[in-house]
Amino acid sequence: MVHAIPSQALAVYRSVAGILVRKDFAQRLQQLGGRAGALGPAAFDTFMRGEREQWGKVVKASGATAE
Repeated sequence: MVHAIPSQALAVYRSVAGILVRKDFAQRLQQLGGRAGALGPAAFDTFMRGEREQWGKVVKASGATAE
């Protein structure tokens, strides 16, 4: 299933991608234990759908509820 990417999401992606390529940002992120990288909007959507499916099953099986 392909979803249309709103222009606002593309604008945010472009802004964030511009920050992620900066050496100073990548170095600081690495110092904090992170790794700079960016998924395009469609790939991020696919990733998040998979995460929700995977972790949704775990939460449901655990019986956890939001309070």
